[in-house]
Amino acid sequence: MPAFESFKQFTVIPAIDLLSGSVVRLKQGNYDAITQYHTDPVSVAKGFESAGATHLHIVDLDGAKSGNTDNASAIEAIRRSTALTIDVGGGIRNAQSIGQYASIGIDHFVLGSCLIDDLPNAQTLIQAYPNRIIAGLDHKNNYLCGSGWTETSSIGVDSMIQSLNTLPIHSIILTDIATDGMMAGPNLIHLAQCISISQHPIILSGGVHTTDAILQAKKMGAAGCIIGKALLSGSLSFAEIYDIINASC
Repeated sequence: MPAFESFKQFTVIPAIDLLSGSVVRLKQGNYDAITQYHTDPVSVAKGFESAGATHLHIVDLDGAKSGNTDNASAIEAIRRSTALTIDVGGGIRNAQSIGQYASIGIDHFVLGSCLIDDLPNAQTLIQAYPNRIIAGLDHKNNYLCGSGWTETSSIGVDSMIQSLNTLPIHSIILTDIATDGMMAGPNLIHLAQCISISQHPIILSGGVHTTDAILQAKKMGAAGCIIGKALLSGSLSFAEIYDIINASC
């Protein structure tokens, strides 16, 4: 059974993807298929918090490609303006970037490309920040992708989960790139497979756009789910989500 010490209950986490300081969404990780939603990410984050969110997932899309903390100023502004539990991914590949985000009060740091390109370095970072590192396992056809989803590796998702089982990570964010931003539903079959072999909580990401999908993920044993486009576009509201989750308890 996965260990859920990090999550007291199933958690719905809104997502903010940042590109040049604006809130955007991509379709299937394609940087040429961008929808811009807002130029003020702080107001978006505060809106999520006012609606009842307790957590926030932030992705620095510029940093994911460059390997730098390109949107750090916007992320710091969000941190100063909310009491949300915040995790940040995109461009976090060394102790310096983690230290920069830790110094401004970010709670958790998502490693993606670092796990693919330099697992020994990632293991060192995980040991240095126990229970604060989240493994971002973004994949196409079950093979991990990095560098802002522009490169597909030869490393399988299952293999990486098994490598992480003995390490003190906080959780795993599992994203099927084929479903991300498509509003067509998540890959629940693969979610079930990953939950069965993981010793860490798994958060579902990619294609979650209905309360039914959220309930299914919860029943299958996911620790939570990340929702981006469905909330930003207004096709789902926190009121709906909380109603259905509370009714299922």
